[in-house]
Amino acid sequence: MKKILILMTAVMAIGVQTVSAQYAKVMLQHNGKATLFEYTEVQKAIDASVDCDTIYIGEGPYNNSAITITKKITIMGQGEKSQLGDITINLSGGSEMTSTILYGVKAGSVTINSSMTNLHIDKCTFNNLTISPNSTTSTKTYSMKDMVIERCYITNRLITTVKDQFENAIIRNCKIQYFSNGSKDVSFINCYLSSTYGDGVYGYIYNDLMYGSFLNSIVEKLDRRSGGYGGCTIDSSTSFVNCLMGFTPPAGTITDCYLDSKTAYTDEELQVKAYLGTDCTIVGCNGGARPYNLVPAVPSLEDIKLDVNYNTKKLNVTVKVKAN
Repeated sequence: MKKILILMTAVMAIGVQTVSAQYAKVMLQHNGKATLFEYTEVQKAIDASVDCDTIYIGEGPYNNSAITITKKITIMGQGEKSQLGDITINLSGGSEMTSTILYGVKAGSVTINSSMTNLHIDKCTFNNLTISPNSTTSTKTYSMKDMVIERCYITNRLITTVKDQFENAIIRNCKIQYFSNGSKDVSFINCYLSSTYGDGVYGYIYNDLMYGSFLNSIVEKLDRRSGGYGGCTIDSSTSFVNCLMGFTPPAGTITDCYLDSKTAYTDEELQVKAYLGTDCTIVGCNGGARPYNLVPAVPSLEDIKLDVNYNTKKLNVTVKVKAN
């Protein structure tokens, strides 16, 4: 009987460890020192951080509490299983980032209220992404300068709300369900854009805006409310170069574009139909020099060799790795 009780206790202990292992820790790295937090304490880790720190997010689930980032830190996850709630990025005006602020995480609605330089977000999945740099004050005009959003999946909407407040902003290799862009200096490169975003018919507050430049991208339609032009505004400066499009733009410049009523292609269909860019890449985020990919950019082991030198009595290890 005693043996049975010991065995049952051991089995229960293993079960508890298995359940606990499902809830990854949050790690704050500061000057080479690592501090662990519980999976529900992401905001606590952020509050304990300082500029240039990194917070690592393992595979969730995490609580859906909203978090606010007010420091120039990096939050790095492992892909879609590193799940967070809503995120607000609110740094002091004109902050200059030195590293990627969000990498490999999945979140709800992400709102960026700050103007900054070198904003970089990579390999993330968001429900909504709203980028609204601070407007003018009596002494300074704030802007979003040298912004790069890449290899991200926006499952609902992307909105840039402040006109002409972006400088050298690039959105590339992204898949975006609905979007509204009112800035002439935002470039969409190798993106898959389903539709522009409505402006009040169903309670939406943003206009359908299609400004900026579109290169090697798939653009399905203008107005999701009716599939037509509707209230969508296309600026005369808007340019489309080597895009696969489901409509003929009523304004802007069009260069080497493909018009096709069907735009939801598989990778194989795109290759068969030879929708290739001028730089020999497949149009849209399904191809390109840097294809859309949510696999974390960590090196993987390709080869390992062991060699014993009997003269020196040393073991030589050769490891070959490759990056994703």
